[in-house]
Amino acid sequence: MTFVLVDHDDSSDSAAGDRDSTAALQPLCIDGGGHYRPAAAATGAGALHWLPFAAAVSVTRALLGASHEDLRLRANLLSRSLSAAFFFPGGVAGAPAPPAAGAIAGVVARFPEGGLYVCPDLPPLAPAVRAVQRALMQVAVLEASHGACDCFYDTVRDVMWQLVGDAPDGRGPAVFDREKFEAAFALEWVE
Repeated sequence: MTFVLVDHDDSSDSAAGDRDSTAALQPLCIDGGGHYRPAAAATGAGALHWLPFAAAVSVTRALLGASHEDLRLRANLLSRSLSAAFFFPGGVAGAPAPPAAGAIAGVVARFPEGGLYVCPDLPPLAPAVRAVQRALMQVAVLEASHGACDCFYDTVRDVMWQLVGDAPDGRGPAVFDREKFEAAFALEWVE
């Protein structure tokens, strides 16, 4: 998979307007007639942004591959691209729809069996991604000084560790499978 950083309109209003609707997303795993309970926890989990694990690793790898010159010339573009990938549904081209814990377009779906996702809205990934954003701002403010660039690479490596960690299965602490998802939100799937 190749990750390509793309720019979007500089207008915050138009960018937000294009990305604030999740009604058209289709769940990955539809189980006939089942649902999660308790409903409040399912609704809360479904309101979070979920990014496929492979897409998150690809985005992070692309940031690690940014040259000093890329950082000097494109820090703001990289910051917007990072936000688009981690915080906006559909921010990564070709990525499948996120898992649904509640109703999306009137269909109830279960977290997909064998699916691996990350949630940039929750710790430990949320603070790590925010740290990358802060590091990118320092790169821009300090005109890509070596110290600012070193800090950027260190913080991106922390995000990568959150994703791949040092566990034998290659999953870092920020990765959710069905079991971890259901346990984290105290959800029970009932038919």
